[in-house]
Amino acid sequence: MKPGEAIKIRGIIGAGIFDVSGRLITYSSKTLTPEQADSTAMLCGTVYNLIGSIASLYSRFCGLRMDPVRRIDIYSSDFAISLMCSSRGCAGIIYNVNEIGKEKVEELLEGMVESIE
Repeated sequence: MKPGEAIKIRGIIGAGIFDVSGRLITYSSKTLTPEQADSTAMLCGTVYNLIGSIASLYSRFCGLRMDPVRRIDIYSSDFAISLMCSSRGCAGIIYNVNEIGKEKVEELLEGMVESIE
């Protein structure tokens, strides 16, 4: 699934593909400007790398395999950013949590990640 297909779904504000360093590859949005999309990709890349570092340390110290990180969700009261990453890149979706469920977001992210690989 491509980002342009994802934003056709009610509740999705933006969808994009970025690399693990936070460089935006492609995106589609109903409201985000290119600058906002770039900033969002940088945020997502930074969060992914930070959580990945913590997960790696946790795995070493606790013996529970948490590395590599595959999925991260960042929630506010009304909106969320959900990320899913593979070895080739990451997909992210910004959405209204009151309009779309977690299961649908999971399905969309899986489709977007598959399109990277």
